[in-house]
Amino acid sequence: MITRRNFLRLSALMTVSSLMTACGSKQEDARLSFLNWQDYIGTDTISDFEKSSGVKVTYQNYASNDQLIWMLGQASSQRITVAGYDLCVPSEHAMLALRRIGLIRDFNPDAIHGIENLTPALQKRASDPTNTFSVPWALGTTGIAWDSRVVTEPPDWDIFLDPKLAGKMSLLDESVDGIMIGLLASQLKPDVSDEASLQTAVATLKKMRQQAILNSSTYVRDLVSGKLSVAMAYSSDFVIASKLNPHLKFAIPKSGGLQWTDCMVIPSKAPRPKRAEEFINFVLRPDISAGIANTAHVNTGNAAAYNLIAPEVRNNPTIFPDEAEMARAYPMPFHDDAALKRINAAWREVKSA
Repeated sequence: MITRRNFLRLSALMTVSSLMTACGSKQEDARLSFLNWQDYIGTDTISDFEKSSGVKVTYQNYASNDQLIWMLGQASSQRITVAGYDLCVPSEHAMLALRRIGLIRDFNPDAIHGIENLTPALQKRASDPTNTFSVPWALGTTGIAWDSRVVTEPPDWDIFLDPKLAGKMSLLDESVDGIMIGLLASQLKPDVSDEASLQTAVATLKKMRQQAILNSSTYVRDLVSGKLSVAMAYSSDFVIASKLNPHLKFAIPKSGGLQWTDCMVIPSKAPRPKRAEEFINFVLRPDISAGIANTAHVNTGNAAAYNLIAPEVRNNPTIFPDEAEMARAYPMPFHDDAALKRINAAWREVKSA
């Protein structure tokens, strides 16, 4: 099972961006190429869109923001043979990096309808306050998932230093997320502006790496099977895993976790941007948004859909955390290119440990 989420090639893609131009044919064919995280869509979302629009959807998955950036960069520079991606769902911090290097485009004027259905906070996100190039898909948190038969009390990040659990723990192989957790595990705020703090985080993560593997692609399956007892996890992944293994638990540690928003964006070289906009408008409908929430078990941030969401989803504290839980989750910081270079270098050092 591939799940949700190395900005390691970001600098190399900077040269690609100069070749980017917003494009799209006037006569678009009835197809849509959609890149998204695994298990992150409603059971009937695609089939319902195909029936209502006559558009055939090709759906592909990726395991991390780092992988998505690489895929878009390769496709845009024509290093791989692809028909072209029309829509994808990066996390906000990755979205802004993609924006700066020219890999995503603006929506056509007046093309997006239904923004008013979102919560007021999501309508005016700091990353794109006018919703010019992005629309929220879902939001969630990053914390710790654990097997309650092995770990009896809610753990903090220092559990990843426990030699008794060596080989039974995993950290997400995601550069920005990983460094932020390294800072939190070092009792620091998720801020890379201070070089000394960044190096402290690297030292902590190196120690964690002695006991824990890096795994973004199979950790859900491994938690379910018992191969892993503890994992740095996305809340949406945990909900999937907990359906299959009721012994699994999830929490934002006392030292803090992360909160994130994933957004729909259109790649700069999307061959069918209008089809992507049609799909975005479809997803913004309350009934469609509720269907995604009910079957993918995520918070879509669509206020107009809330009463259509099944009670067992609305009342799930992992999907809709209370204020006390969210108070421990830091919003994922946005980084400029200089900060991303430091993060990439730091993560390479961690991975080589």
